[in-house]
Amino acid sequence: MKKFRLEKEYQRMKISQYLREVQNYSGRSLRNVEVFLNGKKVRTTKKLPSSGILRVIEKEKGTDIKPIKLNLDIVFEDEDIMIVNKEPFLLTHPTQKKADFTLANGIVYYFKEKYGKEMVPRFYNRLDMNTSGLIIITKNSFAQAFLQNFSIFEKKYMAIVDGIIDSDEEFVEQGDIIKLNEIIALGFVLDHMKVVSKKKSLLGHVQDFTVVTDNFQIMQLIVKRPIYKALIDPELVIGRSEVQEINDTEIVIKNDENTVMKKSGSLDFVPNFVNPFKDGKYIAHSENSTTE
Repeated sequence: MKKFRLEKEYQRMKISQYLREVQNYSGRSLRNVEVFLNGKKVRTTKKLPSSGILRVIEKEKGTDIKPIKLNLDIVFEDEDIMIVNKEPFLLTHPTQKKADFTLANGIVYYFKEKYGKEMVPRFYNRLDMNTSGLIIITKNSFAQAFLQNFSIFEKKYMAIVDGIIDSDEEFVEQGDIIKLNEIIALGFVLDHMKVVSKKKSLLGHVQDFTVVTDNFQIMQLIVKRPIYKALIDPELVIGRSEVQEINDTEIVIKNDENTVMKKSGSLDFVPNFVNPFKDGKYIAHSENSTTE
């Protein structure tokens, strides 16, 4: 229930107009309320007096969402809203394929236990199933309309990634992605870069490298061995998972030299992943390529 003390400036304004324009109710939510003016039930078409008390009671509205007990992580709650920290791998609300064991089922159960009735869970925002984070649930149409009309909602995501990040400069915003022709123009080169083990033993220099042509992830490094080591292994094939660090001067591998040599012996050069920058030409999608 909401109670409003009327002011003279709204005299002769229709109740429906007052609730929409002053108290921020939506037209849809007004279909589901009962209005009392100074204790007497009235229609929303009635005009307001110069003073008095207006009470708005939302009609009981059930839900067909099955109540299921969940361990909700409630971070905030008052009479109008609640904020829940949704766990990952949990749907926000039922779908045609998944009708139960969603956050909505848990909210319905919580409302039923607290208020003794089944209430509609009104989600102000949603999150994908695999994403954890805060979700706002409103308890009545007034709170829902107010948030929709007057709140500024911004989502910020934090992701756990696998790989090596040396500095904040390596985080790439969507607008900062360099296009393929720009990469070629910049002369993207790993060739001849020094490769060392974690103990700083020289493994050789990059002779070639392979990438996945649709996303340009480096898959393998082909390392030419120094002359004094080339008699045993003229080159090493090093997978991307073995790379610990790439800096301005060298590529550091996670393991010692003996381990690298053993792993290299079990890897084959993968011809499906080509180096599109070899000899300064983009092989995979070259517009000027010719056949003889």
